[in-house]
Amino acid sequence: MSDVNAELLPLADAVTEGWSYRPATNPVKQVIMRAVAPSVKGLAWGRLLSDKPLSLDVLIALLRQASFEAASGLVISFSHDDYINVGGGVQNVVGDEQAALQERGWAYFHVCPNEPKPSLGRLTPAGETHYIANLNGQRIGVVAASDMLHAVQTLRGESIVLRCIVHHLLGFSPEHVALVIRECGADYPPFVWIHDTFTLCPSVAMLRNEAVFCGGPAVRSAVCSICHAGLERVDHVARVARFFQELQPVILAPSETILEFWVSRGRYMFKDAHVLPLCKIEFKHKVSDFDAKRPLRVAFFGSAFFHKGWDTFEALARWHADDSRYEFFHLGAGEVPVPGVRFVPTLVTRSNRSAMVESSIASSIDVAVNWSRCYESFSFTAHEALAAGAFLLAPRGAGHLDRLLSKEYPDLGCLVGSDVELSALFEEDGLLERVARSPRQSGKLLYGRGAGELLRMEPVYG
Repeated sequence: MSDVNAELLPLADAVTEGWSYRPATNPVKQVIMRAVAPSVKGLAWGRLLSDKPLSLDVLIALLRQASFEAASGLVISFSHDDYINVGGGVQNVVGDEQAALQERGWAYFHVCPNEPKPSLGRLTPAGETHYIANLNGQRIGVVAASDMLHAVQTLRGESIVLRCIVHHLLGFSPEHVALVIRECGADYPPFVWIHDTFTLCPSVAMLRNEAVFCGGPAVRSAVCSICHAGLERVDHVARVARFFQELQPVILAPSETILEFWVSRGRYMFKDAHVLPLCKIEFKHKVSDFDAKRPLRVAFFGSAFFHKGWDTFEALARWHADDSRYEFFHLGAGEVPVPGVRFVPTLVTRSNRSAMVESSIASSIDVAVNWSRCYESFSFTAHEALAAGAFLLAPRGAGHLDRLLSKEYPDLGCLVGSDVELSALFEEDGLLERVARSPRQSGKLLYGRGAGELLRMEPVYG
């Protein structure tokens, strides 16, 4: 073997195991190759419940009784899934809102599609469209959209105050939702939450071919023509635009970051807008100075999803698996075995909202890597990491993560420009020095109240 070939061997090895670590198969390419139009992906999705829909009389009786027992009226809430039995950020917001509004004297009626889709729902006859329904946090069964319309008409005829809150349109026909809202009367505009970018594009997180944030180009742009969701975006935006034009709702956003982005890209009609942070951090204790005699403990919080940056974290963990300076942890609900990564089962539920903060503190996590590929509207995991006293690493430009570390908590984390720069931070001793200098504190999260911040006590009869 020649000296030239001998010198090239380390570089060849670096393709799969080098600086920085690269797997044998490219995860980004795999995601792109699997990307299909949302409507096509949804063809394999069926109904969740086979239950027979509640009769109209039973539905009216349940809603009437709940309204009479409330002091203010009835809130009708829409979101993409059953927040009572499914975990996640939006689901927690709906749960917080339900609790807050019940405290304020409102009954809370929530529906989600019984036939979920990763896109807007088709405009089918209302009698053939079924929702899973919960009332004051308890499942009451399946209801037909047509019966829901009739029930709302009846309650309104009895002068019961009705308010509508839309958390998500995913899986819904916006035309059906608009019908329900119209039947509630014109006295109060509906609230519409902007939890993500779904109202701007059928790709919920606006990831081009499920891989890279596209920045929200104009509809029919050349960028859309090479995206898995591009062909469906024209009709999607047209339907959403009609929804906003007809209802002109009050917009609720978890951060100024997402509100500014949404207004600039969507240009939809709305009456007013409010920023309602989903939680706030109450710091209580100074974190002890980092002990340089032990490894720096680095963690990934939450589910091991590509769009949340798991592949970047995994690359760091594999490359530094034998590096005595670091220990790697995964705090989440599902384990993905990776050499050198210690899995700590952690599940945030409605009854245990502080689970992630407590798990991080118990594991003495020093650094959290939140390498989201999305344009984050808020990020519970970022706030949980900061509340646990972890030094937060995030990519520059990732929505609210950028504002969080550049303006709100600039000394408690670091924005990094690219995967290569992140690898360099770990390869050198720069990260150790940053953590040692950071005035980290730990505390707890104070959770928001959703639309409960805005809905005042009102008489049950208008």
